[in-house]
Formats: sequence, C-alpha cells, structure tokens
Amino acid sequence: TARAEKAVALEKQRQEEEITNYYTGLPGNQDVGIVTRLVSVMAYLLPLVDTVRFGLPLAVVEPALQPLFALLIPVCQLFASIPLGTLIVFIGFQALRANTELPALMRYNFGQSIMLDVALFIPSIVVSTGLVPLSFNMYDAPTSEAVIFSALTFLPIMGCIFYSMFCNIMGVAPRGIPWISESAEMGMGMVPPSRLKEMQEQEEKK
Repeated sequence: TARAEKAVALEKQRQEEEITNYYTGLPGNQDVGIVTRLVSVMAYLLPLVDTVRFGLPLAVVEPALQPLFALLIPVCQLFASIPLGTLIVFIGFQALRANTELPALMRYNFGQSIMLDVALFIPSIVVSTGLVPLSFNMYDAPTSEAVIFSALTFLPIMGCIFYSMFCNIMGVAPRGIPWISESAEMGMGMVPPSRLKEMQEQEEKK
C-alpha cells in the first residue's frame, strides 16, 4: 500500500541520514588547529617505532628505503633508551583517548595509533617463535622468507601511518583504514552504521 511504501521510504531516508551524520565528523571538541594537527601526527610515532624492526630485511635488499630508516632508527634508539618507553606511551595514549576534553581529532588518532600498534602483535609472535628470523649479520643477507614477511608486515603498516599523517596535516580524521578505523571510532563511543543495523535487528528479534 501507499502507506507502507511511504514508511519504507522514510526508514531508508533515516538510515541514509544516520550514515551521513556518522561520517560527517567525530563527537566532541571540534578543534582542528595547528597544535591539534601536530599532536595527531605525532601520535603515530608509537606504531612507527614498533614497525621499524619488521622492515629491516626489506631495507637491506631495497636500498631506496635506507634513507627512511636512517631517519627512523635514531627515533627508535631514543624510545629504547627510556625504560619501558613504548609501554608507557601505549598506556598514556589510552588515557588521552579517554579524555573527552581533548579535541576529537586528537583522541581519535590516539586510538587509531593504539590499534595499529596492536596489529603488530601477531607478527611479533611469529618472530618470537623463530618461524621467521629477522636478525642477520653483515655477512649473511636476510632469507627470502624474512624479506617477504618484512614486506607484508612493514609496508601495509607504513602505508596506514603515512595516510593518517597526511590526513591529519589536512585537518581531516583518517577514517579510511579497514577494521582499524572502525575500532578507533568505537573506542570513542561511536556505533558504526553496520553495527547499529545489527543491534536493531537483534532488538526486533527479541
């Protein structure tokens, strides 16, 4: 009937508005000034430092990456010089993400930085078990398995980091990383449209 069709159209319009509102911005303080952008960029030093060791075998066989590592290794050494430095930063980022008085862009990036760092957990387990040895010396080149593992781990994470940094420089939240960005959004109390639909269907079944 016409009434049923109108109800369906209104429901569809409501869902479209929810999706539009969801992706329009982040909840909370909307400041995107230079300080907020700079801190948001710096937030990615955490996964950046933790992913460097995974890229070393790749850098050996790909000299074009060596200038990048020449810049990154001193930063890693600085973190390593601080007892439990990475763990302290990780916990600090969690506390900052929960601070609703901070700009939403900043809080979001603290959360996404944490999720990217967590994504390195499985590669870390693989390395710790010795299945893919990343260590090598000046006389023995890294194995082909180590280079492939290095590329599959290092390049995607670095791509996500550079994408996030660029977006933050532009003052835009980097919300385009599959799974990772959605987790960061949920960490701010947001409910993705896909999850919201699932919750509504579950409520209707009850």
